[in-house]
Amino acid sequence: MHYLVPIAVGFLPALVLGVLAMVATIDAHNVFLPTSTWTHILAIILPVLTYATLFAITRISSPSTLRLTSKASLSSRLRSAVPSRETAITVLFILDTVLITLASSALATPTLTCGLESRWRQLFVAKDEGTIRTIQERLECCGFRSVKDKAWPFPAKGVGVQACVERFGWERPCEGVWTAKERSVLGMIIGVGVGVVMMKIVFFSAVRLRPEWFYGERGQNEYERVSAGRIVDEEGVDEDGSEGGRFLNQPERTVSGDRMANGHGQGERLLNTV
Repeated sequence: MHYLVPIAVGFLPALVLGVLAMVATIDAHNVFLPTSTWTHILAIILPVLTYATLFAITRISSPSTLRLTSKASLSSRLRSAVPSRETAITVLFILDTVLITLASSALATPTLTCGLESRWRQLFVAKDEGTIRTIQERLECCGFRSVKDKAWPFPAKGVGVQACVERFGWERPCEGVWTAKERSVLGMIIGVGVGVVMMKIVFFSAVRLRPEWFYGERGQNEYERVSAGRIVDEEGVDEDGSEGGRFLNQPERTVSGDRMANGHGQGERLLNTV
Protein backbone atom coordinates (compact mmCIF):
# COMPACT_ATOMS: atom_id res chain seq x y z
CA MET A 1 0.00 0.00 0.00
CA HIS A 2 2.90 2.40 0.65
CA TYR A 3 3.64 2.50 -3.09
CA LEU A 4 0.26 4.21 -3.60
CA VAL A 5 1.59 7.31 -1.84
CA PRO A 6 4.10 8.38 -4.54
CA ILE A 7 1.43 7.69 -7.14
CA ALA A 8 -0.99 10.04 -5.39
CA VAL A 9 1.67 12.66 -4.60
CA GLY A 10 2.98 12.76 -8.17
CA PHE A 11 -0.04 11.79 -10.27
CA LEU A 12 -2.55 14.36 -9.02
CA PRO A 13 -0.34 17.44 -9.57
CA ALA A 14 0.76 16.05 -12.96
CA LEU A 15 -2.89 15.55 -13.94
CA VAL A 16 -3.86 19.09 -12.94
CA LEU A 17 -0.88 20.61 -14.76
CA GLY A 18 -1.53 18.48 -17.83
CA VAL A 19 -5.17 19.62 -17.96
CA LEU A 20 -4.05 23.25 -17.57
CA ALA A 21 -1.64 22.84 -20.49
CA MET A 22 -4.43 21.32 -22.61
CA VAL A 23 -6.77 24.23 -21.80
CA ALA A 24 -4.08 26.71 -22.84
CA THR A 25 -3.53 24.84 -26.11
CA ILE A 26 -7.25 24.72 -26.91
CA ASP A 27 -7.69 28.43 -26.14
CA ALA A 28 -4.76 29.32 -28.40
CA HIS A 29 -6.10 27.14 -31.22
CA ASN A 30 -9.64 28.51 -31.01
CA VAL A 31 -8.55 32.10 -31.75
CA PHE A 32 -5.47 31.27 -33.86
CA LEU A 33 -2.88 32.78 -31.52
CA PRO A 34 0.69 32.92 -32.89
CA THR A 35 2.13 31.02 -29.94
CA SER A 36 4.83 28.45 -30.63
CA THR A 37 3.59 24.92 -31.29
CA TRP A 38 6.66 23.48 -29.54
CA THR A 39 5.84 25.51 -26.44
CA HIS A 40 2.40 23.88 -26.23
CA ILE A 41 3.81 20.40 -26.89
CA LEU A 42 6.43 20.82 -24.16
CA ALA A 43 3.82 22.14 -21.71
CA ILE A 44 1.62 19.07 -22.29
CA ILE A 45 4.42 16.48 -22.18
CA LEU A 46 6.46 17.89 -19.28
CA PRO A 47 4.04 17.08 -16.39
CA VAL A 48 3.62 13.49 -17.62
CA LEU A 49 7.35 13.05 -18.20
CA THR A 50 8.16 14.48 -14.77
CA TYR A 51 5.73 12.17 -12.98
CA ALA A 52 7.00 9.10 -14.84
CA THR A 53 10.61 10.00 -14.07
CA LEU A 54 9.97 10.66 -10.37
CA PHE A 55 8.05 7.42 -9.97
CA ALA A 56 10.77 5.46 -11.81
CA ILE A 57 13.50 7.02 -9.65
CA THR A 58 11.60 6.11 -6.49
CA ARG A 59 11.15 2.49 -7.57
CA ILE A 60 14.69 2.04 -8.91
CA SER A 61 16.30 3.55 -5.83
CA SER A 62 14.01 1.79 -3.35
CA PRO A 63 15.74 -0.33 -0.69
CA SER A 64 14.17 -3.53 -2.01
CA THR A 65 15.94 -3.07 -5.34
CA LEU A 66 19.22 -2.02 -3.76
CA ARG A 67 19.57 -5.15 -1.61
CA LEU A 68 21.77 -7.62 -3.43
CA THR A 69 23.50 -10.81 -2.43
CA SER A 70 26.91 -9.42 -3.30
CA LYS A 71 28.17 -6.40 -1.39
CA ALA A 72 30.62 -5.50 -4.15
CA SER A 73 27.83 -5.55 -6.74
CA LEU A 74 25.71 -3.35 -4.46
CA SER A 75 28.51 -0.82 -4.21
CA SER A 76 28.86 -0.70 -7.99
CA ARG A 77 25.04 -0.47 -8.37
CA LEU A 78 24.97 2.54 -6.07
CA ARG A 79 27.78 4.28 -7.92
CA SER A 80 26.15 3.67 -11.31
CA ALA A 81 22.63 4.62 -10.17
CA VAL A 82 23.48 8.05 -8.73
CA PRO A 83 24.73 9.70 -11.97
CA SER A 84 21.74 8.37 -13.92
CA ARG A 85 19.30 9.75 -11.36
CA GLU A 86 21.03 13.12 -11.21
CA THR A 87 21.16 13.30 -15.00
CA ALA A 88 17.42 12.67 -15.30
CA ILE A 89 16.63 15.34 -12.71
CA THR A 90 18.97 17.82 -14.42
CA VAL A 91 17.30 17.24 -17.79
CA LEU A 92 13.88 17.85 -16.22
CA PHE A 93 15.03 21.15 -14.69
CA ILE A 94 16.48 22.19 -18.06
CA LEU A 95 13.14 21.48 -19.76
CA ASP A 96 11.36 23.51 -17.06
CA THR A 97 13.71 26.42 -17.68
CA VAL A 98 13.20 26.22 -21.45
CA LEU A 99 9.41 26.20 -21.10
CA ILE A 100 9.30 29.14 -18.67
CA THR A 101 11.80 31.12 -20.77
CA LEU A 102 9.87 30.59 -24.01
CA ALA A 103 6.58 31.67 -22.48
CA SER A 104 8.09 34.62 -20.58
CA SER A 105 9.91 35.98 -23.62
CA ALA A 106 6.73 35.77 -25.70
CA LEU A 107 4.83 37.53 -22.91
CA ALA A 108 6.98 40.67 -23.17
CA THR A 109 4.82 43.55 -24.41
CA PRO A 110 6.78 44.53 -27.58
CA THR A 111 7.15 40.90 -28.68
CA LEU A 112 3.52 40.14 -27.91
CA THR A 113 2.12 43.16 -29.78
CA CYS A 114 4.38 42.73 -32.80
CA GLY A 115 3.58 39.02 -33.06
CA LEU A 116 -0.18 39.59 -33.03
CA GLU A 117 -0.04 42.49 -35.49
CA SER A 118 2.18 40.52 -37.86
CA ARG A 119 -0.17 37.54 -37.66
CA TRP A 120 -3.26 39.65 -38.44
CA ARG A 121 -1.50 41.38 -41.34
CA GLN A 122 -0.54 38.03 -42.86
CA LEU A 123 -4.13 36.84 -42.64
CA PHE A 124 -5.45 40.04 -44.20
CA VAL A 125 -2.92 40.06 -47.05
CA ALA A 126 -3.72 36.41 -47.78
CA LYS A 127 -7.44 37.26 -47.69
CA ASP A 128 -7.96 34.47 -45.16
CA GLU A 129 -11.62 35.17 -44.66
CA GLY A 130 -12.32 32.07 -42.55
CA THR A 131 -9.63 32.74 -39.91
CA ILE A 132 -10.29 36.47 -39.46
CA ARG A 133 -14.04 35.87 -39.37
CA THR A 134 -13.61 33.16 -36.73
CA ILE A 135 -11.42 35.40 -34.55
CA GLN A 136 -13.92 38.26 -34.80
CA GLU A 137 -16.90 36.05 -34.03
CA ARG A 138 -15.33 34.31 -31.04
CA LEU A 139 -13.98 37.54 -29.55
CA GLU A 140 -16.96 39.66 -30.73
CA CYS A 141 -14.80 42.39 -32.23
CA CYS A 142 -14.07 44.03 -35.57
CA GLY A 143 -10.72 44.79 -37.16
CA PHE A 144 -7.36 44.93 -35.41
CA ARG A 145 -6.35 48.36 -34.11
CA SER A 146 -9.75 49.85 -34.88
CA VAL A 147 -13.05 48.57 -36.20
CA LYS A 148 -12.03 49.83 -39.65
CA ASP A 149 -8.49 48.35 -39.59
CA LYS A 150 -8.26 45.24 -41.79
CA ALA A 151 -11.64 43.93 -40.72
CA TRP A 152 -13.83 41.30 -42.32
CA PRO A 153 -15.93 41.65 -44.51
CA PHE A 154 -13.02 42.87 -46.58
CA PRO A 155 -13.49 46.25 -48.29
CA ALA A 156 -14.57 45.84 -51.88
CA LYS A 157 -16.94 47.33 -54.37
CA GLY A 158 -20.13 47.99 -52.51
CA VAL A 159 -18.56 46.93 -49.16
CA GLY A 160 -17.34 49.73 -46.89
CA VAL A 161 -14.69 49.64 -44.14
CA GLN A 162 -17.45 49.65 -41.50
CA ALA A 163 -19.20 46.59 -42.90
CA CYS A 164 -18.28 44.51 -39.81
CA VAL A 165 -19.84 46.99 -37.39
CA GLU A 166 -22.89 47.45 -39.56
CA ARG A 167 -23.45 43.70 -39.92
CA PHE A 168 -22.63 42.43 -36.42
CA GLY A 169 -22.81 45.51 -34.20
CA TRP A 170 -19.43 44.88 -32.52
CA GLU A 171 -17.88 48.24 -31.80
CA ARG A 172 -14.56 47.25 -30.25
CA PRO A 173 -11.32 46.37 -32.10
CA CYS A 174 -9.78 42.93 -31.67
CA GLU A 175 -6.30 44.02 -30.58
CA GLY A 176 -7.13 44.40 -26.89
CA VAL A 177 -9.15 41.21 -26.39
CA TRP A 178 -6.80 39.16 -28.61
CA THR A 179 -3.80 40.38 -26.63
CA ALA A 180 -5.54 39.58 -23.35
CA LYS A 181 -6.28 36.07 -24.60
CA GLU A 182 -2.64 35.44 -25.50
CA ARG A 183 -1.49 36.78 -22.13
CA SER A 184 -3.88 34.36 -20.46
CA VAL A 185 -2.55 31.43 -22.50
CA LEU A 186 1.10 32.28 -21.84
CA GLY A 187 0.33 32.78 -18.15
CA MET A 188 -1.13 29.27 -17.97
CA ILE A 189 1.97 27.85 -19.67
CA ILE A 190 4.25 29.63 -17.20
CA GLY A 191 2.07 28.27 -14.42
CA VAL A 192 2.62 24.75 -15.77
CA GLY A 193 6.40 25.24 -15.75
CA VAL A 194 6.45 26.65 -12.21
CA GLY A 195 4.06 23.93 -11.03
CA VAL A 196 6.31 21.18 -12.38
CA VAL A 197 9.30 22.69 -10.53
CA MET A 198 7.30 22.81 -7.28
CA MET A 199 6.10 19.24 -7.84
CA LYS A 200 9.70 17.99 -7.96
CA ILE A 201 10.68 19.98 -4.86
CA VAL A 202 7.71 18.70 -2.85
CA PHE A 203 8.21 15.13 -4.09
CA PHE A 204 11.88 14.89 -3.11
CA SER A 205 11.25 16.70 0.18
CA ALA A 206 8.60 14.11 1.02
CA VAL A 207 10.96 11.27 0.11
CA ARG A 208 13.65 12.71 2.37
CA LEU A 209 11.43 13.61 5.31
CA ARG A 210 8.95 10.72 5.12
CA PRO A 211 10.64 7.72 3.51
CA GLU A 212 8.12 5.37 5.11
CA TRP A 213 5.45 6.88 2.86
CA PHE A 214 7.34 5.53 -0.13
CA TYR A 215 9.16 2.45 1.21
CA GLY A 216 7.12 1.32 4.23
CA GLU A 217 8.34 0.97 7.82
CA ARG A 218 10.87 -1.75 7.09
CA GLY A 219 12.02 0.05 3.98
CA GLN A 220 12.57 3.22 6.00
CA ASN A 221 15.29 1.57 8.07
CA GLU A 222 16.98 0.21 4.97
CA TYR A 223 16.66 3.59 3.26
CA GLU A 224 18.39 5.29 6.20
CA ARG A 225 21.22 2.73 6.18
CA VAL A 226 21.71 3.06 2.42
CA SER A 227 21.59 6.86 2.66
CA ALA A 228 24.19 6.74 5.44
CA GLY A 229 26.53 4.68 3.24
CA ARG A 230 25.89 1.24 4.75
CA ILE A 231 25.73 -1.89 2.65
CA VAL A 232 23.50 -4.72 3.81
CA ASP A 233 23.55 -8.29 2.68
CA GLU A 234 20.54 -10.24 1.54
CA GLU A 235 19.28 -10.72 5.10
CA GLY A 236 20.09 -7.18 6.22
CA VAL A 237 22.84 -8.25 8.69
CA ASP A 238 26.61 -8.37 8.82
CA GLU A 239 28.60 -11.55 8.53
CA ASP A 240 29.09 -11.48 12.30
CA GLY A 241 25.32 -11.36 12.84
CA SER A 242 25.02 -7.69 13.75
CA GLU A 243 22.58 -5.44 11.92
CA GLY A 244 23.47 -2.69 9.49
CA GLY A 245 26.24 -4.18 7.31
CA ARG A 246 29.37 -2.14 6.65
CA PHE A 247 29.99 1.40 5.44
CA LEU A 248 30.97 2.06 1.85
CA ASN A 249 34.33 3.53 2.90
CA GLN A 250 35.24 0.46 4.94
CA PRO A 251 37.29 -2.33 3.32
CA GLU A 252 35.42 -5.54 2.67
CA ARG A 253 36.47 -8.39 4.92
CA THR A 254 37.81 -11.50 3.26
CA VAL A 255 37.77 -15.07 4.44
CA SER A 256 41.55 -15.37 4.33
CA GLY A 257 41.92 -12.13 6.29
CA ASP A 258 39.52 -13.33 8.95
CA ARG A 259 41.32 -16.66 9.22
CA MET A 260 44.70 -14.95 9.55
CA ALA A 261 43.31 -12.66 12.21
CA ASN A 262 41.80 -15.61 14.07
CA GLY A 263 45.04 -17.61 13.78
CA HIS A 264 47.10 -14.72 15.07
CA GLY A 265 44.79 -14.34 18.05
CA GLN A 266 44.95 -18.06 18.84
CA GLY A 267 48.77 -17.95 18.65
CA GLU A 268 48.93 -15.15 21.15
CA ARG A 269 46.69 -17.05 23.55
CA LEU A 270 48.93 -20.16 23.28
CA LEU A 271 52.06 -18.13 24.03
CA ASN A 272 50.39 -16.60 27.03
CA THR A 273 49.37 -19.99 28.42
CA VAL A 274 52.93 -21.32 28.02
